[in-house]
Amino acid sequence: MNTNNTTERTALHQFIKLIVTCLSILFLLHLFTQTKIKQNQIAASLELVKTLVPNEQASLINEQTLEALSNKGTAHTGQGCGKVYFYKTQAQGYSSQLQVITSFQKQPHGYKLLGARVIPPHQETPGLGDVITPEVADWIFQFDQQGYGDHVRRRSYDTVSGATISTSAVIKAVSRANSLMNSEHSSGGRNDECQS
Repeated sequence: MNTNNTTERTALHQFIKLIVTCLSILFLLHLFTQTKIKQNQIAASLELVKTLVPNEQASLINEQTLEALSNKGTAHTGQGCGKVYFYKTQAQGYSSQLQVITSFQKQPHGYKLLGARVIPPHQETPGLGDVITPEVADWIFQFDQQGYGDHVRRRSYDTVSGATISTSAVIKAVSRANSLMNSEHSSGGRNDECQS
């Protein structure tokens, strides 16, 4: 009977060791994959924001830019004439709140809309709702290199039939960013530091 108890205790002890070992391995794998996922998200976000600036300023985009956008909803890069401002705004899409980053560049006669991109992942309807991403359709590029201030506000942007709610939400988010840009940086339409 004593050997039976000893055998049971040994088996239980071995089983507990096995569980602790397995849980430790799972925990370490979780830590490793979480770190890797976070690194990949940062890299993807950096690439997304870099698509919204002129090529010569892409190297100025860094994690501090992303942190400012995440914490304050606004960031900038560069200085003087050519300085780029970013705004993170959101609007209700069909299935979720869409977050959009919009960029503007200081120009001699105001601020030019450089472009807008939806921050992935979004929860819009697969297929139709995906037209808001540049990998699926070129719809989002209608915001690239647009005019100044009031022109951007008055311009009518196209929506996509079947994805009207999603595309309208992006247009609203870009319009909000434009309003923020105009209210924070209005200077009578002229930037003296951009004059030659």
